[in-house]
Amino acid sequence: MGLSFRNDTRDGLYLAYLRWDPPCRDDGGEPFSGHGWYRIEPAETREVCRGAVGDWHRWWGFTALSDNGQFWGGQYGMTVPTSAFAQCYGVGTSAELPPGTRQQATIQIGFRGILMDDDYNDYLLALVD
Repeated sequence: MGLSFRNDTRDGLYLAYLRWDPPCRDDGGEPFSGHGWYRIEPAETREVCRGAVGDWHRWWGFTALSDNGQFWGGQYGMTVPTSAFAQCYGVGTSAELPPGTRQQATIQIGFRGILMDDDYNDYLLALVD
């Protein structure tokens, strides 16, 4: 049970999702957190979050970028690392790094909203050309 994405394109892609996360308010952000990057090959389905997703919260978001440059996204912008991440929405990435640490590349992405029924235990979204 959970939130899954299926890649119905001819190219591999990377996906990130946004979920309800009330403790993020404690960090000065909004009550959501972003998580990525999940690699999904053509014809592959990937579960990115387990549990009864409709009971967790009705609003979710996602963004994806395929190897050929096709993009799925929306208006909920966030600056994230180009490597794996889990961070609160509205907090951003830190520009201040400990001495001797390499600067990590970041990009601006936009999450597309998903509004689901609270009866959903499983939710599958297919990404198509």
